[in-house]
Amino acid sequence: MKDLDKLKTDITDAPSTGKINELHYNSLKDEISILYEEIFKKRIESLNSNNNKDFQKKIHELRKNTKDAYSKGILTDLHYNLLNEEISQREKDKE
Repeated sequence: MKDLDKLKTDITDAPSTGKINELHYNSLKDEISILYEEIFKKRIESLNSNNNKDFQKKIHELRKNTKDAYSKGILTDLHYNLLNEEISQREKDKE
């Protein structure tokens, strides 16, 4: 995830330095959001096989991390909403 964070930072600065145009920036931003979504989805899926007591703690942490990623512009609206739906579904399934 650190490599993805660095890539996000590099791409954020690229249009202002003329390295890429706005169209390429938007395309790359969407691709990075997809990659982050896949990482978060794998974390959510790992909860299925996890029957330990701290399920709620891990759900809370996932919600916090996705919200943080969204607030930093790492996740698009679409990916953020999809992840929240997936987390909510995992909570329902666990009940």
